Amino acid sequence: MINFTTIPNVSNNETFGVVTWLDLQQATCVPHRSRARTPETAKKSAPLVAAHNGKTRNKAEAEANGLFGMLRADLDDAKGRTPETIADALREQGLYSFIIYSTLSHQPEASRYRVFVELAELVPFAMWVDLQFALAELLGSDPCVGRPAQFMILPTIIKSTAEHYQHMIAEGAALSPSAPFWLNAAALAEQYQAAAAKVSQRFKQAAPKPFNEKLVGRQVSIIECVNASHEWPELLAHYGYKRKGRNAWMAPESTSGTAGVHILTSSTDGKERIFSHHQSDPAGNRLCDKFDLITIRNFSGDSFKAVQEIAREQFPDIHAHNRREWARAQRDEKRQQFEAMREGTKSLAVAKGQAKAISQPKGVMFPLLSAAQMAEIMEAAQ
Repeated sequence: MINFTTIPNVSNNETFGVVTWLDLQQATCVPHRSRARTPETAKKSAPLVAAHNGKTRNKAEAEANGLFGMLRADLDDAKGRTPETIADALREQGLYSFIIYSTLSHQPEASRYRVFVELAELVPFAMWVDLQFALAELLGSDPCVGRPAQFMILPTIIKSTAEHYQHMIAEGAALSPSAPFWLNAAALAEQYQAAAAKVSQRFKQAAPKPFNEKLVGRQVSIIECVNASHEWPELLAHYGYKRKGRNAWMAPESTSGTAGVHILTSSTDGKERIFSHHQSDPAGNRLCDKFDLITIRNFSGDSFKAVQEIAREQFPDIHAHNRREWARAQRDEKRQQFEAMREGTKSLAVAKGQAKAISQPKGVMFPLLSAAQMAEIMEAAQ
């Protein structure tokens, strides 16, 4: 029997529970009733479930130790869709064991649904994420469902949403490794990985030279701050790149439908950069770190302007620190210039004094004579 980890609410990081697929079916038929008055408040206290069996909310731990037993889809823009039409799309791809239910934010005029698909066996993260992206592609799901540590709110209703709640349960065979959907997802993932590896081989040369911030003193690099404060999946999604696989995205300008953006890890500095094959992508045909992508997308490639505005708006404390360091460096430079000028003036004065002393004629020095010697000289002169 496959178990899934639960938490009592989104703020709880310590109390983990367990549910089975049968429990999920029952929870869908009889959703949790919250006393909250609004969906936003209800979300804070509603129970959640993970796709894995790990007792953790940490991404790295979920990837390394969690085993995954279901796929998920979040349909936040499901206008015109119903549980029946979603079920038809799933069955058409050979998916026969699933749960569909409307979320807390669902309204008749703005449909929102969540989908769980049962797996026949537990799988590690690498396999799960390939299957997960295939399902997201099939249903047009929010990409957040591909995050291994993401917990999702279990069926929950409040007084104002109870009458709009919808659900559907299909009790067919769980998705197995021999199913066409599974095999196709694995083949597509292998294709994307091969493409990424091919690109990586092309860029084994030294990492590209970054924009020179001309840091002084103990100034902090804004570029490094930007690169450290973003994750590639979220940043790419922010700019409209559509994730197609574990390491494959499609640029928003692309019309080919092919995922031509891959994340590469440098063999020289160990940093992650993207390379885009899309000719229509303004960040295409070059290696870009996160700062580069933001600069291209937000500042038309003006790195100087990007550093200045990002520092001021996103890292005000570091910006203030860097300004103080710059002012200190300016004072130190002026002090050094003044000291150099003073030393130069002193050296010049000494040099002039020495030159004057050398140019002056020296007096002739005669030896002192005794009285007898003087008398002898005077006598000889007569």
